[in-house]
Amino acid sequence: MKSISLKTCSVLFLFVLAAKSMFSQTTNLSSRDTNAVRVVQLSGVLKSFDSVPLPYATVLISGTKYGVTSNLYGYFTIPVKENDLVIFSFVGFRPGGFRVPKNNANNKLSITEYLQIDTQYLNEVIVNPWPSTAEFNYVFVHKILPDDDLERALKNLDPVVLQSIADNMTRDGNENATAFFAQLQDQNSRLGGQPYNPFFMMGPNGQIIPAVNITKLYNYLEYLKRIKAKEKKK
Repeated sequence: MKSISLKTCSVLFLFVLAAKSMFSQTTNLSSRDTNAVRVVQLSGVLKSFDSVPLPYATVLISGTKYGVTSNLYGYFTIPVKENDLVIFSFVGFRPGGFRVPKNNANNKLSITEYLQIDTQYLNEVIVNPWPSTAEFNYVFVHKILPDDDLERALKNLDPVVLQSIADNMTRDGNENATAFFAQLQDQNSRLGGQPYNPFFMMGPNGQIIPAVNITKLYNYLEYLKRIKAKEKKK
């Protein structure tokens, strides 16, 4: 009877230990599920108070190194945890923040965050062109100031300057041809008062000669006729 009672007690003791272990595991799992932090996909648009999108703004989770930047239209999206503090910053604007609420109906959250312009007034700064007042006064009195637009225009319209520019200006093709034919006409008119004829010109000794060598032209035409005749025979 004693052996049976000992066996019975041992079995009951082991059963109690197993039940306690199972109960503790179940309790831990339930408490872990209760305290688990949910991840939420936070999306939104950053704008100024004038409803102007803020491109390439910084979106940072406070206390961490994780963050993103908004796109050209101020849109951003970032995975966050419930109760996280998200900081928004943009150059020239005051930083903004958003606390992720708990117990969201779903794992997505959309917001529109408006940032306020941060106006900062700087102290007055006086910039002097010279290190000291005495040096500035000396330069101001003795410096030769450049000509203004009116003075430069008057110098460019000076008759002496214009005549010098005209004398040194080269002729174009039309002007050269006109001057050449005028010279020929003047030379021909001096030789017996004959009018200008483009088919004749003045020779080296003052005589009038044909401008085109008729003999050479005739020989060249005959040469072309002979070549054509040979080609026809072939």
